[in-house]
Amino acid sequence: MGKAIRRLTHRFLNKQLDFRVRLFNVLAMAGTLISLIMCVFSLIIGDQIFNAFINLCVAALSFGLLYYAYHTGKYQLCYIITISAIFLGMFTVLFFHSGGYHGGMITFFVFAVIFTVFMLEGKTMLVMTLLEIIVYTFLCLWAYSHPEQIQFFTTEKDLLLDILTSFLTVSVILAITLSLHFAMYNRQQRELEAARTRLAEENAALEEINRLKTEFLGNVSHELKTPLTVVSGYAQTTRQLFSRQEEVDSTAVINRMQLISAEAERLALMVGQVLDVTRIEEGHMVIEKSPCHPDEIIHKAIETHYPILNKNGNKLVIRIENELPQINADDGRISQVIVNLIANAIRFTVNGTITVTAKSLDNDILISVADTGEGISPAKLPFIFDRFNNNQKSGGGKDTGTGLGLFISKHIIEEHNGRIWVKSDEGLGTTFSFTLPALP
Repeated sequence: MGKAIRRLTHRFLNKQLDFRVRLFNVLAMAGTLISLIMCVFSLIIGDQIFNAFINLCVAALSFGLLYYAYHTGKYQLCYIITISAIFLGMFTVLFFHSGGYHGGMITFFVFAVIFTVFMLEGKTMLVMTLLEIIVYTFLCLWAYSHPEQIQFFTTEKDLLLDILTSFLTVSVILAITLSLHFAMYNRQQRELEAARTRLAEENAALEEINRLKTEFLGNVSHELKTPLTVVSGYAQTTRQLFSRQEEVDSTAVINRMQLISAEAERLALMVGQVLDVTRIEEGHMVIEKSPCHPDEIIHKAIETHYPILNKNGNKLVIRIENELPQINADDGRISQVIVNLIANAIRFTVNGTITVTAKSLDNDILISVADTGEGISPAKLPFIFDRFNNNQKSGGGKDTGTGLGLFISKHIIEEHNGRIWVKSDEGLGTTFSFTLPALP
């Protein structure tokens, strides 16, 4: 029984349905049930076979309309058929065979008008409601003028039972209908309010994303401009050295070329970060794993990118445990993580020490990059791996970096089934650590 009720509720009272559809379904089901009850009542109270037949027809039509509307979706047509066939047709017949205005049909007229107001809208609702009121008023006046055409109840008891039955039936239907209406309305209002709240939160999030992207574009533009300016400036001064009619200082040329190389490498790293974020968002970042030695990855990363890591007067210390086991990793991507972490440490450390360590930890390899810089405030730590996070000031007092390095590093480590985290004491330094599974 409970399962059948849940099935009916899901089919006919699903909150995804339009309100009028649900209301029609309720009234059609109630009309079917109540008409069957009135049919039985007409047979019980005496010579009311015709009324029983009409009520049976109403029940059949209500059920037929419910079934047809559910399977075709033509609810507006079913509304009109209900009003025309039942309210204006069968109710008129029952009026003459149920005591006229001396019986309980008057209460059903009220029900019919309310149903019409609920089901229809606009001009159609006004026309049909006005038509019902005119027809029902005319029926009462006609019954008053031609009482011989009315089939009155034979006893006061039958009349009382008919009035009470009609009154209770309509009252219950209207109570259920209005209760359902207001329950649906209140639920929809709550859902609307919740949707407004979610929309406001989403708008705030979109505004924050837009702000971060604007800030990101500003930072990237500034960061790209700096190495381009350096490269352009030193390229021009180097050209001037060669244009002079005198011996060229090879040391000066080498120094300039090293600076150009360092800035070009820095520029390439920033462009690579932007491209990597695009690949991550599209799910196209390629990770090609193979057995490799973590110590070789660390040394190669530092040697390759030494020109851009040798800044701010810092001392770089490398401490790698002997005979570390191999890892199954993309050595280029892990090298990228190490360079990102060292570069990040250097930006926020001046005349300090950057320490890179690697050691075994259970079944993992633990790699850490620690600095003696300014540290990170506790309020910023939870967001340090977020995309576009660039809310810190560098040791030089300027915003630097794209704000993408740590976000990319986290993605790379997690793609290797590792984890990455940070510990920091404001004013004392920061340590970034990550683990990678060791090969047996």
